[in-house]
Amino acid sequence: MCIRRSRSRLSAFVLVLATAGACAVPERIPLAAPLPLTGGGTPVPGKGLGATLAISDGLQGQELLRKELLAFSLTAGIADVFNLTYGFYGGHDDDDEPAISVFAGKFRVGSLFGRRSSTAVHVSRSQVERTVGNGTLEPTQDERLVTWDVAIPTEYLLTDASESARFSVYAGPRIVREDYDDRLVPADSFNGWIPGVLGGIHLAFGPMDLFGEGTLAFRPNSTYRGAAFDGGPIFLPTGAVTAFFGSPFQWDRR
Repeated sequence: MCIRRSRSRLSAFVLVLATAGACAVPERIPLAAPLPLTGGGTPVPGKGLGATLAISDGLQGQELLRKELLAFSLTAGIADVFNLTYGFYGGHDDDDEPAISVFAGKFRVGSLFGRRSSTAVHVSRSQVERTVGNGTLEPTQDERLVTWDVAIPTEYLLTDASESARFSVYAGPRIVREDYDDRLVPADSFNGWIPGVLGGIHLAFGPMDLFGEGTLAFRPNSTYRGAAFDGGPIFLPTGAVTAFFGSPFQWDRR
């Protein structure tokens, strides 16, 4: 008799835990806007296909707070002029963080500041959304973030173009457009411009390119759930390595 009662109580306890787990409402995870690697003023690779691993800081939520992101992307280089890139960014703090898809293109304008320089226009679009609480669960998040990013880096070669290892630096203006839609609380949506300047270093050797890039972004003031967040400058660094099949950008032919 006692054994039966113990089994009944255990079964009831397990049922309560299972029900509680099924009814648990997932927490809201603020969406993040990446600032994709520009890679300077030259196409990387010049011709061929490349793969890039990166770790970088982006801006999270309507509060525009710092968020560390990991990234993987594939890039096609065409005629020492064009790059087309598709990749994914994601956080590593929570297993439920949604992946951010990024599509980017870079067009080399030319050597506007001498033969050892190269200027390009880099444009990217990223998108991420998260909806939780559909069905029987109370909705806790229904948000979508689309980010446009335009940068115009100019790169300057510091070593000889014929050397096997080439070192260059680059800098230029950057502007980001964020459209953060909160479909549960529309008043908490954020739509605004974030101007900035970027700079970086570029080391190329063989089929490898290493980048250290940073953006000084100037955030506007924002609000979320009635709380005010001061804007102001924030430095967002990126470190990346690219391996490619094909040929690097040909400085000596410019």
